[in-house]
Amino acid sequence: MQYKTQSEQNTIVFALNLAKKFKGGDIILLFGKIGSGKTTLVRGIAQYFGISKHIQSPTYVIIKSYKINKHVRTNKVKQLIHIDAYRLNTQSDLEELGINELICDKNNIVIIENPGRLFTNINAKYYLRLVITEPEDRNIDITIDN
Repeated sequence: MQYKTQSEQNTIVFALNLAKKFKGGDIILLFGKIGSGKTTLVRGIAQYFGISKHIQSPTYVIIKSYKINKHVRTNKVKQLIHIDAYRLNTQSDLEELGINELICDKNNIVIIENPGRLFTNINAKYYLRLVITEPEDRNIDITIDN
């Protein structure tokens, strides 16, 4: 599937609708260049789950976790985990940070920006590639692996 967004608000609306599908244990991989809208997409997902904290890319801290508002929890989802793998180089980096445990926890929704070569064997359900087509336009290619 492909979606075209023409503003930051359009990207957030897309993310709000996508987040309705998440049940817990979902892994979402985000691909795209800097400025393509990856973090904006995460903001929309966080908004859906009642997270009021300001969402920023975890480029330097690598992992940020957010408790999901208990009033909007669906099923067993308790945390949104936002990972930026850009600065990770080896499998041992994943182990040291406890990323494997976060990914395996069915109470989490895990979003990984810039998954690169470290997450090639991960069992992700959603693959999203964001491409800038115009200064304000983005194409979002989404593959959902059932």
